[in-house]
Amino acid sequence: MAWDPPSPRCAELLAEGVRRLLERPETFTAVDDAVMAAAGPLVERDPGLAEALRATDRANVLYWATATLREPGARVPPNVGPETLGIARDMVRRGVDRAGVDVYRAGQNAVWRVWMATAFELTADPAELRELLDVSARSIFTFVEETLAGINAQVDREREQL
Repeated sequence: MAWDPPSPRCAELLAEGVRRLLERPETFTAVDDAVMAAAGPLVERDPGLAEALRATDRANVLYWATATLREPGARVPPNVGPETLGIARDMVRRGVDRAGVDVYRAGQNAVWRVWMATAFELTADPAELRELLDVSARSIFTFVEETLAGINAQVDREREQL
């Protein structure tokens, strides 16, 4: 997939938006609430798993935000480091199927809702807003999809080993 850079103005708006997103406690509260609701019974019977999911989701938000601040609008590589893959390993060992990993999408949707509200605060210009939402949607959704692909590959490897 081609990854065209955003306009300089859009890059400025992205960076400012990420700074605002990180300053707001409701960003992380929204992610936590969405992930815990989506995980439902998984976390009700395993508080350790609940904490691990919260930590991983927060780490993913920070990972995306840090990469976006460093190079606004650039493709953010998937977060398939030890912490992220460790939670995948733990989930398999606790008997959670691959669908359990999809709770990350609930976190993605929560971040997207907070992000959209932030985007509308940044500019009232329709052309700027259109580009900002397009670039950020591509960035967030691609990052989550590619991270989930890495996690799912780890889940498959763990299952084979078990």
